[in-house]
Amino acid sequence: LPDEPTVVEKTAARELADHLQLVTGAQFQVVAEQDIAADAASLIFVGNTAKAPVKEYRFDEIIIKIDGGNLILAGHEKRGCLYAVYSFLQDVVGVRWWTAEATFVPKKPTLEVPDDLAISYAPQMISREMYHRDAQPTVFSARMKGNGSLTPEYGGAVRIVNFVHSFYKYLPPDKYFSAHPNWYSEIDGQRKHEHAQLCLTNDEMTQELIKNVLEALRAQPDSKIIDVSQNDWYGFCTCAQCKAVDEAEQSQAGTLLLMLNKVAEAVEKEFPDVLVESLAYQYTRKPPKTIKPRDNVLIRLCTIECSYIQPLSGEQNASFAADLEGWSKLAKYLFIWDYTTNYNDYLGPHPNLLVLAPNVRYFVEHGAIGLFAEGEGDDFCELKNWLLLRLMWEPHLDGDKLIDEFLRGYYGEAVAPFLKQYWDVLIARAEKEKIYLGCFGVTSEKWLDLATLNQATDAMNQAVEKATSVYGPESAELARL
Repeated sequence: LPDEPTVVEKTAARELADHLQLVTGAQFQVVAEQDIAADAASLIFVGNTAKAPVKEYRFDEIIIKIDGGNLILAGHEKRGCLYAVYSFLQDVVGVRWWTAEATFVPKKPTLEVPDDLAISYAPQMISREMYHRDAQPTVFSARMKGNGSLTPEYGGAVRIVNFVHSFYKYLPPDKYFSAHPNWYSEIDGQRKHEHAQLCLTNDEMTQELIKNVLEALRAQPDSKIIDVSQNDWYGFCTCAQCKAVDEAEQSQAGTLLLMLNKVAEAVEKEFPDVLVESLAYQYTRKPPKTIKPRDNVLIRLCTIECSYIQPLSGEQNASFAADLEGWSKLAKYLFIWDYTTNYNDYLGPHPNLLVLAPNVRYFVEHGAIGLFAEGEGDDFCELKNWLLLRLMWEPHLDGDKLIDEFLRGYYGEAVAPFLKQYWDVLIARAEKEKIYLGCFGVTSEKWLDLATLNQATDAMNQAVEKATSVYGPESAELARL
């Protein structure tokens, strides 16, 4: 380690030493660079040591290389060396963190590292978060190179001040509405605050909003992103001024950007390295015709209306594809909020498995640099967590191969074919029915017939029988199944 290591470098060294001991059986001592013996060889240098390349690192960038018989694991100052350790353990050593509780550690008493090992990589997605059951424990998220829920010893999370649906966080109606009703939506000729928004063309409202946004940033001076976005319902303002702007821009995103650019301009003067985030969500999903977000505005586009039985580039999602294309041309910074569950049927089968990888690549191809995947459900969440976190870091990976690897590694080689059959049967039926597989409204009885249900049940029963006979009634494989 460096002579004065950071807390993250200490974590990286500890994680590396602990895993290498599990792999090889050998003890790996952690020492300061200044304490290295003169004749020491075959060392592993972790973090910002004298051996680390001196360069301008991209965000979350990693360096893994052999240099003069030594192994160098370095990267971006925030958590690059930690991700370098995890990438080395995963891609070179063969460790797999299937879930927060299940880790595969290969046994290699002699661990050989290629002499020509040289990896330099920085992910395009700078914000990578899986919001799903069992995906967010810090250690698992860090090991999978997510960065949405990390404690400081693992590099800290990519935090956003007042994360989403924040209008009323800045201008709560119980404080402002009675004195300033015209700061809030006019709906059917009346000013309202219940299930309403802000009147985005009201300059007085905007000035108070700016004041409160700046106060929020001063209270959290290390923050790099602050959210200013619509409440989680409709109720946009239809006063004459707002309506005129939105009709001219052919989208309610017109008034949103008009206001947001004023906030962003004020933020930039005091906090030049802070981005102002907002949502392109439901009624603001369509990009405006002429108004362009300032360079310090971050747009987070949401897929909530889409169908997930076919990729987002497919025919069912043509309107979303047009909106993504539009925002990718307008916004300098683009994040995505994707939905990977069925809110009407958390426990039922949600046959979206084969679109997850194409969709991540589709986002990246259109310039997205952040992804928040909202799952929450229970349907094979371990598989979907692992798959999506792998893809957020490396979108180019083959989704089918990753799925096969997880099924074999987590449930067992003997069981995997039956689970593959289970998924193939369900997906084929859903595709045949040409359902619009949204994250609301489609429960399984709308597409799953008795014959398919029996086939899926039979495949799962065979999986249980095989796990019991091959791995045993007390096995981890059966318990996971």
